[in-house]
Amino acid sequence: MKIGVAGFGHLGKALVKGLLNDGFVCKEDIYITANSKNTKDRARNGYGINVCSTNTDLIQETDIIFICLPSKVFFADFIDCDPTWKNKTFVSLMAGVTLTQLQQCIGQGGIIRAMPNLGIERNDGIICYTTTDNPYIVRTMEHLGYSFCVPEEDIEKVTAFASCGIGFAAHILNCFFEKGIALGFSANTTMKIVDNIFRNALCAADYSGLVDSVATKGGATEAGVMRLDEHKTIAIIGDAIDAAYRRMT
Repeated sequence: MKIGVAGFGHLGKALVKGLLNDGFVCKEDIYITANSKNTKDRARNGYGINVCSTNTDLIQETDIIFICLPSKVFFADFIDCDPTWKNKTFVSLMAGVTLTQLQQCIGQGGIIRAMPNLGIERNDGIICYTTTDNPYIVRTMEHLGYSFCVPEEDIEKVTAFASCGIGFAAHILNCFFEKGIALGFSANTTMKIVDNIFRNALCAADYSGLVDSVATKGGATEAGVMRLDEHKTIAIIGDAIDAAYRRMT
């Protein structure tokens, strides 16, 4: 099975890394397109994969095409569907571009929408996808991380929660890191502390229960948690996810 990846930005690179891990796909069977010469050179020399000059060439060379392009680039490059594309399978990783819009640009071949987060590069991602009867696609999703099938209307919800969520989580981690530096710890010590506290919190089977266990009545943790509640931390995080969702719908 030959795999095409249209677009080799952050998401395209993460996808290729995940596909190559454990030899799931041979590098000789992966083809990509990219705009810049530097990106093309990195794909050839750094990953050992094939680089096509155009998306049309990419589609002709491959069986399954993952679309990792910005939507405006997609609508510019895929607007004229070719009759030969009807035997191809397209997997769109673009937020906000519906199956109906994809069919208008690509035709009535096999078209699936999916949305991963960047954890797929380590095969530890979250990836949802719309209904498919292609077993290879299902195995591919499972290889990339925790995968599950959703109705199309839920794709953007998963995007806001799981894909954008990595960015939100990293932002919170960075807030802890900056506070550690402000308290006078070295960058190395601060990083170890941040890593430790979040790693141990994630090990808890019950997050709310862990808060209750640590925040003893009248103690320092309780004072901090109360301050977080005063600033409506839960509402702020919820608003961030909602804002991401609204941007895509």
